[in-house]
Amino acid sequence: MRYTILILAIQLALLIIAPTAAGATTPVTDSSVTVANYTLDPPIFISGDKGTLTVTIINRDTTSSETTTTSTTTTTGTTSTTSTSLIKTKIDDVRLYSRNIESVGEDGKRVIYDNPGALSPGESMTLTFPLEADVEDGTYFPELRITVEDGINTRYPIPITVDSSPVEIIPIDIPGEIPVKGSQLIQLAVANTRQNSVESVRITPRSSIFKFAPESIFIGRMAQNEEVNANFTLTPLIDGAGVDTITFRLDYRNGDNTHVSTLEKRVEVVEREDLRVIVVSYPQSIPVGGTGRVELDIANGRSSDLSSVRVVPITDGFTLSPKEVFIGDMEQDDVFSAEFDLRPVSGPGTFEEVSFRAIYRDLGNDKLYETEPITLTIEIGEEEKESPALSPIALLIGFVIAVRLISRTRQHS
Repeated sequence: MRYTILILAIQLALLIIAPTAAGATTPVTDSSVTVANYTLDPPIFISGDKGTLTVTIINRDTTSSETTTTSTTTTTGTTSTTSTSLIKTKIDDVRLYSRNIESVGEDGKRVIYDNPGALSPGESMTLTFPLEADVEDGTYFPELRITVEDGINTRYPIPITVDSSPVEIIPIDIPGEIPVKGSQLIQLAVANTRQNSVESVRITPRSSIFKFAPESIFIGRMAQNEEVNANFTLTPLIDGAGVDTITFRLDYRNGDNTHVSTLEKRVEVVEREDLRVIVVSYPQSIPVGGTGRVELDIANGRSSDLSSVRVVPITDGFTLSPKEVFIGDMEQDDVFSAEFDLRPVSGPGTFEEVSFRAIYRDLGNDKLYETEPITLTIEIGEEEKESPALSPIALLIGFVIAVRLISRTRQHS
C-alpha cells in the first residue's frame, strides 16, 4: 500500500515539475478536389474518330489556411503558441478509366498525369487527355479518377457520344442525259444530319467526259441539321455521244478527323438538237427573175435560256434578203419566226440548195454553238412572161363595142 502511494506521489511531482506539450491541428473545412468543367473535341465522335478531352479540376475548399495552437504547461503556468499555414491539396495522379474509349499517348501507353501538382482552395488546373473512339455508336461513360494525398479521391463519369450520322449529298436535279451542244445545270444539296457542327466542307465532282463549273464548291462550317445548296454547270468535253458515271465527293472534318461521302450518277451525252430550226413553208419552184419566201420557226427546247441567237442562210444559188435574222435572247420553250426572200442566180431547169442554221450562245458556259444545217432544194423555173398591157384607147373602143352589142341584143329580143 505504501509502495503504491509513493509511486503516485512521484508521478504527480513529475507532472508538476516537467513541462508537458499538447498540440492540435484544426482545418476550417475539409478540402475537396473535383471536376469544374470539361470539353470534348469533337463534341460528338464518329466511330473511329480521335479527339481530346480537356478537363479542369478545382479545389473547392473555401479555407486557404489552417491554424495550429501549441500549449505548454509548466509549474509556473501554461503558454500557448498559435501558427498559421497555407492549405494545399496535393494530387497524386489523374487518369481516365474506360473499357471502351481509350486514352493513349503517341507511345501507345495509357495517359496518366503523375504528381501534376497541388491546389490551394479555389485554384484549378487543366489537363488534356487524347481519346480514341474505336467503338460502335452509343453513349459511353469513361471515368476521370483523381487521387489526392491525405484526402478524398474523386471519380467523375464523363458522357461521350459516338454517332456516325454523315454529312450527305442530296440530288435535287441531275439530268440523265445532256445534249452534246451546250451545258446543263446540276442542282445538289449538302445536308449535315449530325447533332454537331462540322468544318471544312467541300464538294468536288469528277468525270472523264464532262467539265464542271465551278470545279469545286467550298462550304466551310456547317451547323447541325443545316442544308446548303450546291449547283454546278455541266459541259460535255466530247464531240459525240458517250456516257460516264459522275462521282460527287464530299469532304468534311469532325474535329481533326477527315471524312468522305460520295454520290454517283450516270449521265449520257446524246447527239440531239434542242434548239431546232423548223421549216414552216417554202416554194417548190422559183422562176428565173422571180422571188420566193422561206418561213422558219426557231424553237428553244432546251431546259435553259440562250442568248445571241441568230439564223444564218448558206447558199450559192440564191441571193437572200435579209442576210441573216437576229433573234437575241431566247427563254426556255420560246418560239420565234424568221423569213427570207430568195432570188435565183442560176438559169432555168436547175435545182439549187439553200441551208439554214442557228447560232447561239449557251449562258451556262458562255460558248457559241451551231445547229446542224437544214437544207431545202428548190427548182429554178422558166422566166415568167408578162401579158402585153392594153392602151386606154383600146380599152375605150372595146367598151363602146360591148355597149353596142348589148343594145342590139335587147332590140332583137
